[in-house]
Amino acid sequence: MKTLGTITASSVLGKRQYLFPMTRLLILCSLLLFAAVCGAKDLGEGYSRDGEFIFFEGKRIDQEGAHDIDKFSRAVGRKLTLCSNVDAASFQVLSEEYTKDKNKVYYKWISPGRFWVVELSKTNPATFESVSFNLARDKNHAWYYGKILPGVDATSLQIVDSGFVWKDDHHVWYKHKKIAGADPATFKHLEHGFYRDAENVYWCDTVLKGADPHTFRTFGENSSYGADKNRVWGITKPLPFLDAPTFDVVHRSVYKDKNGVYAKGIRLDQAEPKTFRKIVDLDQHFNALLADGKNYFIFLRDYRGEVFRLEDRGKSLYISRPIHPIQSLGDLLQKQIAVSSGELTKTGWVNQKVVPVPKLRNRDIPGEEKDLMKTYQKLFSKAWDIIRAQNSD
Repeated sequence: MKTLGTITASSVLGKRQYLFPMTRLLILCSLLLFAAVCGAKDLGEGYSRDGEFIFFEGKRIDQEGAHDIDKFSRAVGRKLTLCSNVDAASFQVLSEEYTKDKNKVYYKWISPGRFWVVELSKTNPATFESVSFNLARDKNHAWYYGKILPGVDATSLQIVDSGFVWKDDHHVWYKHKKIAGADPATFKHLEHGFYRDAENVYWCDTVLKGADPHTFRTFGENSSYGADKNRVWGITKPLPFLDAPTFDVVHRSVYKDKNGVYAKGIRLDQAEPKTFRKIVDLDQHFNALLADGKNYFIFLRDYRGEVFRLEDRGKSLYISRPIHPIQSLGDLLQKQIAVSSGELTKTGWVNQKVVPVPKLRNRDIPGEEKDLMKTYQKLFSKAWDIIRAQNSD
């Protein structure tokens, strides 16, 4: 009988001989289960230690994957050695990817329903540490995805943007690619994929030619737009039709300057830029209600980032939007080919139409618009409730 501290399952039951057999059996099963659970120590990140062995999600790490480690090595493109003789007593979990014991360092490869914990060579376990996502170091080397990074000074390694950018005293890297000419002393993360040093602004590892690092500003972790005193960028593309000093991002691909409000580069004709703003997010998918001083708008991220104008008509919500043949970043002068509109009532949609009906090959535009309104009816209804509540205040 396995002991639980100084009390055994039999000694507990011995004091309760008058219990019904089924009750006694249930207590015995519970105690045995408790003993089994207590025997394995949780080490974090899915790892556990039970006696002399280490497990990941209940499977021994020195056994799982043994039958196909050579095949997996060929797929990865380098020799991998499955872990063996793991010292369970000194085993430490450093991160989701990296672990070590007093003798070796290990890296875990994982795919749906599978994993391989492999040994890393040329490591110093005493100084080995996880730095950030898939990045680690010891006193001699730095590793990325379990592979030594050549040319990286491990002792001066610093994270600039976890999972993406790091630097040492000599160079800056975007993932494992060195950013040519970047100054590590002044290199810093702004927001999203934007970075800068004393001389340049970068999107990931690409220099934004002509961008002024001293006046460059960004617009949140979810925005791929940036601006300096002279121009606006959408990722790495200059948007020369916008007024840089007054440029501001309202929500996702909706932005404005002193001259207008734009959705993916298309001007919203009835939107007033001075008062245009986001009212509220409608869900966790970045669909949102927007407004200016007179009008309401809805942004549908899931439908190509389109913006529809909304008008509360009491018994119905009137929605409309211009239709353009193609929408791409910066195409301000695209020709409008039609207007889609419809009214949402308590019982559904009425007066749905597209005027004029575009003649586009193999496309039923009126049918597509009806399907769109049906698909997003709940979001339109939610926006309508908010508009009515605001109008009643």
